[in-house]
Amino acid sequence: RRLKKIQAYIRDDVVKLIRSQKSRSASSSDSNSGILEKEPKEGDELLVLPLLVSYVLTQSRYATYTEDQLVWSIMGRFLGIAFATIDTTTLTLTHVMHDLLAHPYSEYATPIMEQAAEVKTANGGSWTVRNLGELSKLDSFVKEVQRLRPIGYILGKRRVMKEEGAVFISGAGPLEVPGYSGSLSGPEIYVPKDSHLIMPTWGLHTDETVYEE
Repeated sequence: RRLKKIQAYIRDDVVKLIRSQKSRSASSSDSNSGILEKEPKEGDELLVLPLLVSYVLTQSRYATYTEDQLVWSIMGRFLGIAFATIDTTTLTLTHVMHDLLAHPYSEYATPIMEQAAEVKTANGGSWTVRNLGELSKLDSFVKEVQRLRPIGYILGKRRVMKEEGAVFISGAGPLEVPGYSGSLSGPEIYVPKDSHLIMPTWGLHTDETVYEE
């Protein structure tokens, strides 16, 4: 029921954006295989919903969609992004705040704030998506927090489905694989059918051969 309310809430905005962008492109004689002649240009407003509308309208596979089908496609993508980002963003920001507060203010917070003030002043006192990319110290701090406080300690669980198994390239050099009678011609790893593969995020992020503490 709540999902239907969200869909109803954004539907009118999606319809307006679709009609507006179609109207703007109608006068152009230069078109591609999609509905719009091109994707957003530099300087266009970078908001999630308008960007989703622009993306869908530039894809050829949506060229034959009715307006109602376009609306549902865009709303589905929007809700998917919302569901994927709410928990991960909240958890990451919580970890960032905790780590900032766990250290002396002058160690991390002050340099980050000083750089932010410099970037804001250099860009006329306003923030844009592009000048946020100039906050290298904040970016570095957030990345380090994500390394030490990952969203998941293991990620990407997969199972080998092919009967013949799978062979992966390894940087470790040739390996002897128990139970495998074939010959591995190089730094390869054989994984038999029904094997489960998981990326050990925490192990990789705390590996002293990769990261210096």
